[in-house]
Amino acid sequence: MTKDLIKKFKEILKAKREQIVSQISKFAKKNQEGEYEVIHEEYGNSDEENSDEIEDEMQNKSLLDTLSSELQAIDKAIDRTESGSYGKCESCGGLIEENRLKFNPEATLCSSCQIKKEKDLI
Repeated sequence: MTKDLIKKFKEILKAKREQIVSQISKFAKKNQEGEYEVIHEEYGNSDEENSDEIEDEMQNKSLLDTLSSELQAIDKAIDRTESGSYGKCESCGGLIEENRLKFNPEATLCSSCQIKKEKDLI
C-alpha cells in the first residue's frame, strides 16, 4: 500500500473519529480518568419522569458502549497508519483489500481471514 493511500485512509479515520466524538459529546462527558460517561439528566420527580430518565440513560449507555468500541478501533487503526502496519492482515500478514478498507477503514483482517473468523476457524 502506498504512503499516499495510507495518508488518505488516515484522514478518513480522523474524520470518522471526529464524527463519533461529536455524537458522544451530545450525551456524555469525559471523567477524571479520561473515559466517557453518560450525563445524567433530571426530568422531574414523577414516576413517569423517573422511568423516562432511566430508559434514556440505559439507551445512552448502550450507545456509548457501541460508539466507544468504534472509537477504540479507529484509534488503533490510526496508530497502525503511523507504525507502518496499516492495511496488513493481523492474521495472515497479507494485504487487506483496498475495497474492504474503503468500506471499513478500521478493518484488521483481510476478507478471507474475516470469513474464517466468522466461521470460528481462526
